[in-house]
Amino acid sequence: MYISTGLGYIIENIGGITTKYSDLNGPDITYSGVGQAKRYFVHTVGIGLQCSIISNYGIDIRALYFSDYSTHFQIAIVLGVIYSL
Repeated sequence: MYISTGLGYIIENIGGITTKYSDLNGPDITYSGVGQAKRYFVHTVGIGLQCSIISNYGIDIRALYFSDYSTHFQIAIVLGVIYSL
């Protein structure tokens, strides 16, 4: 079991939307929405558990809380495979 802390950089890329309407008596109408990209630094704090499975391989399970302390307060659960040299 372990506790972790760190600094991260988040890039949220939200794509645009394009809609097209057909009119029987006229031309097609197309609306396009522009996508957004948000970037911000976050501080992370987490608690995790590493377990050996077979010889040098194991699993890593971690729960993280990350925030920029103004607008973003989120949690994440991470599952990974580890290999020890």
